[in-house]
Amino acid sequence: MKKKAFIFFTFILFTFLCQGQQLNGKITYKINNSNLSINTDTIKNHTVKKLLNKIFTNSKDTEGITFELVFNKEKSFFKYIEQLEASDLKINLHHILAKTNGKIFSTHKFSLNKSSRYDLLIKDSYSDYKWKLINESKKIGGIICYKATGIKTTFKTKKNIYRKSKITAWYAPEINVPFGPSGFGGLPGLILELTDGKLTNFYASKINLKKKKKVKSPPKIKVIEREKFNELKRKQYLGE
Repeated sequence: MKKKAFIFFTFILFTFLCQGQQLNGKITYKINNSNLSINTDTIKNHTVKKLLNKIFTNSKDTEGITFELVFNKEKSFFKYIEQLEASDLKINLHHILAKTNGKIFSTHKFSLNKSSRYDLLIKDSYSDYKWKLINESKKIGGIICYKATGIKTTFKTKKNIYRKSKITAWYAPEINVPFGPSGFGGLPGLILELTDGKLTNFYASKINLKKKKKVKSPPKIKVIEREKFNELKRKQYLGE
């Protein structure tokens, strides 16, 4: 068992250090939210219960939710691709969340998320995810990917608490860049699939590594650490 683990991690290290891999391209991500559910059994108000069930039914439709990651050897840029809205627009939680996802600029050590509400960039360090590499593999788009698990800490303003959720990522060592969807990164290879908690599952629907792409740089505005940003939101919520 130890020998297999040694061979696995040696392979990952060798691939990460190798200089011959493709280091630019564009990945198109979709999301799959088959685990989305809500229990309305305890809700007595029939109108509210019916509305919530309808919203969650609509929110299982993720067909039109698309993201794009453009990257090179040094950095990446991740954004939501705006779709034409239907005239009979339905309330879809994931369309709303996708639009507030922001524009995310990543380097080898951290990501900068352009706030949709404030004129600033929120900095997230990859080390906060505490990644663990797992000796498990599968192919995504014909590319061998390996599994990693981590922890994401989310600040909930209304309850003024921090909540931790599990992240599962599948990364491709042969695409030797530490980037991924929604600002996640820090693994020895590009993340092609990622599950953030129980709800959001990003997966690569198109992988384009043939043409070099221009990667957008972050705007020159204020940068704030995630912890300080959470404290700012907490104070605003409490009226301090």
